[in-house]
Amino acid sequence: MEKGGAKEIPELVWVADLETDLRETLIDRGRVRDLPHGTWLWVEGDEETGLVGVLEGALEIHASTPGDQQVLISLMPPGSMFGQSKIFGGGPRLITAVSACPTKIFVVTDSVLKEIAAKHPELWPRLTGLLYDQLRTMLRALTASILHSPRTRLIGSLLVFSGMGRYPVPLSQEKFAEMLGASRIAVNGWLKELEASGAISRGYGEIHIADPPRLEAIASETLNRPWDAQDTKLPHRHDQ
Repeated sequence: MEKGGAKEIPELVWVADLETDLRETLIDRGRVRDLPHGTWLWVEGDEETGLVGVLEGALEIHASTPGDQQVLISLMPPGSMFGQSKIFGGGPRLITAVSACPTKIFVVTDSVLKEIAAKHPELWPRLTGLLYDQLRTMLRALTASILHSPRTRLIGSLLVFSGMGRYPVPLSQEKFAEMLGASRIAVNGWLKELEASGAISRGYGEIHIADPPRLEAIASETLNRPWDAQDTKLPHRHDQ
């Protein structure tokens, strides 16, 4: 393990919630990796599976369309713990993960998970719970794509990152447009409105959350009801 990030691993809520012995074993056996911007962590179809947690930075998640075009579908912020395991009878990787900026991750491979589970069988229900949370998050995202406009989903994505405190959102307006299925012109207009309101500020290829309460108020106005963190909440992240 690259020891520089070991102290940050317990900040992953899924890891923090594990039994003490299991948590310490997982931290000891996993690896911390530093990824430069644009590094491909894995590619859809890769045979090697396992878990990854985002300690710093963010990972872009891409999936392929029926025509084999890669599309950005999500951005995993710090605190996210996710992955896929063939231990439960699955197949190769379903998604492609790329670092959206300099990113620090915690990785536990399938082979390591099997070895740990041999001594700590309580790992199995914990892994099942993590997979369940991923399915729940996917269903919420699908529901939001049907119920909410791209502008509302843009604000929701920004709110997820505002909960992470010190981190900017490492997405350009072009990337946001791809993820939301909207035009760059439309996304640029929405971001300009949010910037004029004082809720955000924009830098090169990233967005800073300047006023989270203001951003939340705009979301509530858009939905005609109080903003609920469950609208976009990712499992296994600390709520600030």
